[in-house]
Amino acid sequence: MKHQIPDDDQERLDILNQWFTEILCSRGYFDDDKWLPIRLNLLKWSQRGYSFRHLNTADAQDFTVNETAKVYKIYNMLSEIDMFSLAIKEVAKSQKFEQAALYRDLAKLCLEELGCTQDSLEFVIPFFKIEEQTLVLKHIDNYFIKQHIKERLRK
Repeated sequence: MKHQIPDDDQERLDILNQWFTEILCSRGYFDDDKWLPIRLNLLKWSQRGYSFRHLNTADAQDFTVNETAKVYKIYNMLSEIDMFSLAIKEVAKSQKFEQAALYRDLAKLCLEELGCTQDSLEFVIPFFKIEEQTLVLKHIDNYFIKQHIKERLRK
């Protein structure tokens, strides 16, 4: 099964980081149903007695230099897609449909670039880590992405 969740803590953590990285680099980021495997993984952590928390401040040791570059590229792409989606709504209200079509096309280009980013990843970004009996989601610098992720994780 593609979404089978193992009992071993390290394996489960590796799969969680892999799925989380994949969803951030795909259209699934915007689809609530695509977050279900991640929520199930988190549920298994809580069933095993782990608590869950988000870090609110960045730690210099959270990501390596290469990971940081990829993380910020992903955040940038997701922010641009959100910005274009909002711009489409705004110009559609003004009935500027050609401009709305332009923003739609730009959002599609960003989604394609996001998919290329996932294809070019040579590693899984460790967004989650374990501290004692707590599963920790590392700090997310972008407020809107952080809120979106919190809503999808329902934590």
